Amino acid sequence: MSPTGPTIQIVLPVLGESVTEGTVIEWRKSVGDSVDEGETLLEVTTDKVDVEIPAPAAGVLTAIAADAGTVVEVGQLLGEMANGVGASAPAEVTPAAPTAPAPAAAAAAAAPAVAAPPPLRDVAASPIARRVAFEKGVDLGGVAGTGPGGLIRRGDVENAGKGGGPADPAPPAGEELVRLTGPAAALADYMDESRSIPTATTFRTISVQMLDAERKRLHEALSVAGGGKLSFTHIIAWAIIRAVGLTPGMATAFARVEGKPHKVPRDTVNLGIAVDVERKDGSRSLLVPVIRDCAALGFQGFRAAFDDLIQRSRVGKIT
Repeated sequence: MSPTGPTIQIVLPVLGESVTEGTVIEWRKSVGDSVDEGETLLEVTTDKVDVEIPAPAAGVLTAIAADAGTVVEVGQLLGEMANGVGASAPAEVTPAAPTAPAPAAAAAAAAPAVAAPPPLRDVAASPIARRVAFEKGVDLGGVAGTGPGGLIRRGDVENAGKGGGPADPAPPAGEELVRLTGPAAALADYMDESRSIPTATTFRTISVQMLDAERKRLHEALSVAGGGKLSFTHIIAWAIIRAVGLTPGMATAFARVEGKPHKVPRDTVNLGIAVDVERKDGSRSLLVPVIRDCAALGFQGFRAAFDDLIQRSRVGKIT
């Protein structure tokens, strides 16, 4: 049966406010396969979640524009399909026989071809590297990546912006390289970026007997009222929020503007919660969703937001 409608383009949809790109994990369908509406075509991973991209209509997959491992931006073409149930598979295109070039054209053809730089969206780069490149005006097409598989990292962009400099050392020869994608890649980038921020660490040893007794009391009261469980993490997280409220300097951020250090005072407390997440392939990664303006929620509102964020993180519903 021939297609019943025009060709449908499959693009990476909007997956959340802060999600700007994703990496294709695998295609579930091959070119020429028939698909039903809503059937999964491919899987994509972002820095927050793995998602399945469904077929927007019934038909036949006619083209794949982004192979597994390709980094794609929101709205970028992933593939194409012919609309219609049982649509026929795409016919092979037979190239036309070459014609004899004119003398001028033949001379031009004899000249060595110069490869055009790849489009920005086709360059494999981490989200942080892309942001730094945008801020510094660095063309990623001319940056050599030192990450796994040639992935461009933040240090590569910064070195390019300085006109060179020492790059990250390459791994020893013979060692296996496994490229990080999705949440694991984002976490590695953020941890690497954190090393450029000045820090100070202090340790205190305190008794938690009062904390333990208070948690048990509150937990029993909540259980009687049907209000769920209360963990040590709930209480410690709320204590951090209160402490930042009493000591606003703890919420101050750090930034460099034109190479000079600046502090960024903030009036609200945003708290990241590390969540151990098991992915579909059995691997595990650490996701750090953020509860924003925590102090304004009150303890009950914060606890509800905390539990909701943990649950959505574990089922891949973070946006």
